[in-house]
Amino acid sequence: MYPVVVTILFLFLSFSRIRKARSVNSLITSVLLLVFFLGIIEQFNIRQFYANILIESLIMFLLVKTMISVSNKGKKFNLPGIRIFAIFSIVLFISALINSSNLYQSYLYYRFFLTPYLFMLIMVNIELPEYGIRKIIDFIQYLFVFQLIATVVKLLILGTPEQPVGTIIVAGGGVATFIPLIAAGFLLSRYYIYEKKKLFLVLIFAFTLIAYASQKRGTFVFLPAVFVFFIVMLGEVDIRSRAFHKKVIYLVSTFVLSIIILIIGAKKIPMMNPEGSKNGTFDLNFLIESSVEYNTLQGDYAYGRFASFQQVNIILEKSRFVTKLFGFGPETLKGATRGDGRFERFGVGGTYPGISYQVVQIGYLGASLWFLLLFYYGLMIFKILKKEQERYWKSIGMGSLILIFLAVVDYLTYSTTFIVVYSFSFTIALSVGLMMRRYYRMNTQSKLAVSSKIRQF
Repeated sequence: MYPVVVTILFLFLSFSRIRKARSVNSLITSVLLLVFFLGIIEQFNIRQFYANILIESLIMFLLVKTMISVSNKGKKFNLPGIRIFAIFSIVLFISALINSSNLYQSYLYYRFFLTPYLFMLIMVNIELPEYGIRKIIDFIQYLFVFQLIATVVKLLILGTPEQPVGTIIVAGGGVATFIPLIAAGFLLSRYYIYEKKKLFLVLIFAFTLIAYASQKRGTFVFLPAVFVFFIVMLGEVDIRSRAFHKKVIYLVSTFVLSIIILIIGAKKIPMMNPEGSKNGTFDLNFLIESSVEYNTLQGDYAYGRFASFQQVNIILEKSRFVTKLFGFGPETLKGATRGDGRFERFGVGGTYPGISYQVVQIGYLGASLWFLLLFYYGLMIFKILKKEQERYWKSIGMGSLILIFLAVVDYLTYSTTFIVVYSFSFTIALSVGLMMRRYYRMNTQSKLAVSSKIRQF
């Protein structure tokens, strides 16, 4: 019943919006719709295999079309991060080769990285007017807002089970944990940099409903870190926010906001209060102790996230040097879920962060390269923000920087969400792609301005 109601509601609320987005670029709209509705599609007994094939076909068509368009105009096809991604791809291939991995299964793992990267290249180089680009941004923002609407439907029909989560659904709590955090990053940026609408602050509160509906405490624990990161970065990239009194105002206001949200979350989520109740009390000591215990939990297997990473390191310490570098092969954990036996062979029986997932399959070298690519994206966005003068794009860039920060936090401490969930990896691809597009265009305009001055001289 849930997927039917959500689909009908989306079509009812979104028809005119989809039609307007399609007029800009129907293929990009289709890709975004597909990656955000993969979970719903699967609920209608349509194999995800077919949806993935359609996504990849659309992306290949868009890529070729964009390359031809750029070539016809005599422009350069920009390839940000290509060296790191190429080396990462080679390491993955070597891992598959030395471990005699099944090539098809290895490709299914590789597509988690390749498909979003190609989409990012499309967004960097696509020939669209500013109006068209902003319509695409509006559309993906709406897709995130609809996850909140779908959550209300979930609460009315199903209550508070961990799944489903919006239209994305998928097993695992990372989606419900990070959607509110991503939204908070973009909403804070929009409010403090571009337009001070109280609606944005209300929405920050509202999005935490997604975490509550799946009973995820990670959102409430990570939210203060998002606010602190935002304030620190804002002071670095926005000259209007460097004054000491403004930093104090921002710090106090976001601190109060995060404390209010944390207290409400702790009282309403049973795992966050000593009573184990949806109407419990706020106890900071209990919250800290239970979080540490959960992440270091060990028994016959390692169950906590930190404990799982320790266990993976112990296994690799006992392995050959080549295994340390390249892992056990890219098909080792492809599609692994808790309790299916694939991670248990390494002594891990519970939750695990993305870095554990990567180290097992492609070794320390592959895992480090993926982290390096995320760091490169973040560094480039930071550089763009230092130059960007337009307030709208500065707010989008700051939201994108927080998105990369969250991807790193997830990778090092929490889950595989930003790796294996297309709606998340494609959001990164879109955000990074559009900011890199701004970067290349600013550089081109700067060169043209210099050339014009030289000719005038």
